[in-house]
Amino acid sequence: MLKKNNINENILLELSEVIIEQYRSIYKELMRNKQFISEQIKKEYILFSKTLGIGLKKAERYFSNLDENDKLSGEIAFKLYDTFGFPIEFTVELAKEKGLSVDVEGYTKRFEEHQKKSRQGADGKFKGGLADHS
Repeated sequence: MLKKNNINENILLELSEVIIEQYRSIYKELMRNKQFISEQIKKEYILFSKTLGIGLKKAERYFSNLDENDKLSGEIAFKLYDTFGFPIEFTVELAKEKGLSVDVEGYTKRFEEHQKKSRQGADGKFKGGLADHS
């Protein structure tokens, strides 16, 4: 899966160089900050790779506990999304490679619950508005 999608390659570094070159006459700070930009992209890629690797190992454990006719639960699929950033499509693809399936409906339900809680939390946090100090 990883090699098939070229996740092992940090193409963002090359892409950033192309963008910097293309826009350097318009945005002078790009050339001044080129090294910093490259360093940040490298750091983020390393963090992404580590998180992805840990997530893939965790997913492998979840899948290994399933029988052929079982589905990965929506709750666990959501956990992979929430903890490791795995989009549901990615989890479904991983499952498919192992001849398994995912409870996408259960995932969607859990995802919607999460969104609702997030909205309620945001509404409660900002309920008084900026000017209301009472």
